[in-house]
Amino acid sequence: EGPAIRPSDGDLAWLIYTSGTTGLPKGAMFSHKNVVFSVLNSAIEFDHRSDEICIFHFPLYHIATYYILIWHLRTFEVVLLRAFDPKQWFATVEKHRVSYSIMAATMLVMLLNDPTIDDYDLSSLRGMLYGAAPMPAELLRQAMKRWPQVGFNTVFGMTEVAGNVIYMSPTDHVYALEHDTALLLACGRSLPLSASRIVDDVMCDMPLGDIGELVIQGDQVTSGYWHDTERTQEAFKGGWFRTGDLARWDENGLLYIVGRKKDMI
Repeated sequence: EGPAIRPSDGDLAWLIYTSGTTGLPKGAMFSHKNVVFSVLNSAIEFDHRSDEICIFHFPLYHIATYYILIWHLRTFEVVLLRAFDPKQWFATVEKHRVSYSIMAATMLVMLLNDPTIDDYDLSSLRGMLYGAAPMPAELLRQAMKRWPQVGFNTVFGMTEVAGNVIYMSPTDHVYALEHDTALLLACGRSLPLSASRIVDDVMCDMPLGDIGELVIQGDQVTSGYWHDTERTQEAFKGGWFRTGDLARWDENGLLYIVGRKKDMI
């Protein structure tokens, strides 16, 4: 046996490939420090109870796997599925009394439209986090009517920031549904261990409500792309990571993603 080697904060922990919408895949590099700060940034704010049983049905090579590290940090039980299938998801939630799940909005539609949904006991569910797309008001109403005990959360993140940097709480969701459904188009508010700005082409902050590029800074942000100095240099400006997403803030501190600055179809 070789000697046990404890990695340093700066050693490479993850190499996760992403193409997004800009062409060939790029390997985003993350140190152990990047991963730890990403996990802590979300764990501080996420609406978890002390005894969650969580279900995970995304690929384990995807950046969403950072949720499993959050749950391990909190010592929650985690149930893994090989793929997402509504009937298998229902059966697993019933069998293991799952309390918390993460979703893409399209997955939630598949669950709610499945004709077998009433065949299962899903009363253990009490928290559901979604991302990747806004939640239509009618879909949220349908989900809350189906599961009135569930608190809904949403997030914004990307591979290059090792997880999420924006979060919208269950309280905000209830307020939006009762007072202003347009707020459901928002991703949420900045998490505490990262900084987000909306800037113009010369990195000046845009006035409140105006659209610009979202840039992010924090200890969870990738150090760059594997063996790709050119794209790494393009991705950073003045120490800020350029997401390529067009966004705006509102007067409540909520972030709205409105489009892409750089795209390739």
